[in-house]
Amino acid sequence: MRRLLLFGLLASVHAQETNAVAYVFDVSGQWRTAPQFATDLVRGQAVNNGEVIELRGDVESAFIYIGFIDGSVENRDCRTLPKECSQPLKIAFLGSSRSISERLRDIWNRLTLPDSPTPVFTMSRGAATPDATEAVLNLRGARPDFAPALASVAQGDYIAELRPLDGAGSTARLDLHWTPPQAIARGGAVKAGLYELQLREKSSVPGQTAMVLVTRSGVRLQADFAEAAAVTKNWPEAMTGARRVYLAAVLKQLAAGKGSGR
Repeated sequence: MRRLLLFGLLASVHAQETNAVAYVFDVSGQWRTAPQFATDLVRGQAVNNGEVIELRGDVESAFIYIGFIDGSVENRDCRTLPKECSQPLKIAFLGSSRSISERLRDIWNRLTLPDSPTPVFTMSRGAATPDATEAVLNLRGARPDFAPALASVAQGDYIAELRPLDGAGSTARLDLHWTPPQAIARGGAVKAGLYELQLREKSSVPGQTAMVLVTRSGVRLQADFAEAAAVTKNWPEAMTGARRVYLAAVLKQLAAGKGSGR
């Protein structure tokens, strides 16, 4: 039985146990793999090299985006190019996993963790809402350096809320002064772990949540995270949500010590 990573959709299929070269990162409709056509593909499901994907149901509003381990993307989108949906999508990865570093292969091959905390992403409301991004935050003393999570945030004063995703402890609330590239946090102590981070200005509604990993091994894990995130560099805008799912999965792997290169 598959366990799902995010929104009940990221399936626990370990790529190292198959010939997986890609994952389904966004999908709508009844897309299935030949020749069995047994069950619908779901977001996060591993796809093996040589498999053929076909749409078996209604064309209207159907689409599928497949992200490969080298960062390339294949898709069928019936909303914009309905004729393409009548053509099978063959998974043909011509590259070699040897060109991918050991730590990145380890992260990718273990993207699914059945027993790990799950974030609940909320969406922004209004253009002025500050949105944090997925990141590894290094602990400096008792508080994390928030700078890596603030790349898309305008300078200013914010309230940062960190909700632990392991279910232990209460939400930490810190005052945050952000003057790129420096972030100064004041408030209570924060322990290492996975958190849901949410920013807000004192007079605004909260921004979009993001998963962050707070750690004392920040430099090493930040390098691992940056390498894994680079896979998504050329993903289209339509895969923005899928990119966040992927980055959250990477952070879970780093938190579990699977992608740290140890």
